Amino acid sequence: MKYEFFAKPYECLVEKANWTFVSIPKNISIEIKENFELLEKGWGRIKVTVNIGNSEWETSMWFDTETETYSLPLKAAIRKKENIVLDKEVKVSICI
Repeated sequence: MKYEFFAKPYECLVEKANWTFVSIPKNISIEIKENFELLEKGWGRIKVTVNIGNSEWETSMWFDTETETYSLPLKAAIRKKENIVLDKEVKVSICI
């Protein structure tokens, strides 16, 4: 299943390191949770293929029960290659 959306990257401190994420919109996150929860591994993690610009990679995203959204990490190499900056919307495509 493929989902496309726009999101603003943000930084978060995780285990003493800054990570950059985008949040999957809540309506899409709820749909994914309802349809693919059986694919989740520990901590609500689900594997996805991501496309931003000309870049494609495989990663996992995690469900945050507090916000009811999935958090998708953005690799530094991808951010550099695609000129991704904090708080500026990017078009994201994910496939499950």
